Amino acid sequence: MNIVHTEEFQTRDGRTVQLTYTDRLDDRLKTSCFRGIDKNLSGNFFAWVDYDELIDDIEMHNKLEREIMRLEREIRRKGTRKGTFRMEITLDECVGWASTLNINGLSEDQLASCERRELGSPRATALFLTDTSILAPTTDVVTITMNIAKMTDHSITLNVCTIYPGDDCGWLRGDMTESKGLVWLDWNHPGEPLEEDEEPDEFVGDYL
Repeated sequence: MNIVHTEEFQTRDGRTVQLTYTDRLDDRLKTSCFRGIDKNLSGNFFAWVDYDELIDDIEMHNKLEREIMRLEREIRRKGTRKGTFRMEITLDECVGWASTLNINGLSEDQLASCERRELGSPRATALFLTDTSILAPTTDVVTITMNIAKMTDHSITLNVCTIYPGDDCGWLRGDMTESKGLVWLDWNHPGEPLEEDEEPDEFVGDYL
């Protein structure tokens, strides 16, 4: 059974927001972006150990709330609730390692060593960097994708589809390196060492 979990809070203008996620998503994120704050790896967070910590982080919570309020205004203006909505949230400090690099930052030799691989399904492919001397960069950006389950005059319920550290790479279709100008790093690609002030403590950030 795929159990659904719900986080609920009130926005500054008095609306009720419900964020839902499933056990299936939770299990998947544990193999991608929540693999342990001590693991310097591409696509992994070092600021939070799991989804609950991320959502309860005060800065993350406040900026996510603003993005949801902006999304709600946009939806009401356009009159459509269908589809998946993508959010990029920039925080004050780095929180994890990105899993993509801009192709313009790589030499011809480095690009020549890349391998073309599927990105989750045969419908999307990209070049993957195999040179592990080039480390996954730290990032202060969190990308979240959601779809709307329910919306009334006073509330909105959003299903969380995925979360990852780094810029939004968009829909996975076709040749992503060509369309986005990005090269991907696999989950085992090492990340940059953290600066002393970025090293995770037992408790990271402020929580609600």
